[in-house]
Amino acid sequence: MRDAQVILWCLFQLFLFLVLVKLLAMAKLLPLMVYLCGAATLFPAWRAEQPFAYYGIAALLLLYPIAYWGLRLYRHRQEERAMLGDLLARAKPLYGPGGCYSQTPAPQWEAELEPGTEEYEDYWYDR
Repeated sequence: MRDAQVILWCLFQLFLFLVLVKLLAMAKLLPLMVYLCGAATLFPAWRAEQPFAYYGIAALLLLYPIAYWGLRLYRHRQEERAMLGDLLARAKPLYGPGGCYSQTPAPQWEAELEPGTEEYEDYWYDR
C-alpha cells in the first residue's frame, strides 16, 4: 500500500511540474526560469562573483516576454480600433438624412387613440 502512495505522489508531482512548464512556456517566461534555476544550481560561484552580469542577463531575458505581450496588446488595440472604424463607417446615422431621428414625430393628438372607438379596438386587436 505504501508503494502505491509513493508512486501516485511522484506522478502527481510530475504532472504539476509539466503543468508549470507549460504555463511558463505559454507566458514566454520559460527561458528566464531556466536561466535563473540553472545559474543558481550549476554556477553559484559565478553568480556570487558576477552579480551585475547575472542580473543583466536576467533583465534581458525578462525583456522578451514584456516585448511579446506589449506588442500583442498593441496589435489587439490596433485591430480593435480598425474594427470600430469599420463598424462606424457602415452604421446608419441616427441624425441627419435617413436617420431615425431625422423624421418628424407625429403630433400627440394623432398618436393617441380614444378608448371605445373602432380604431382603438382595431389597434389593440392587431397587436
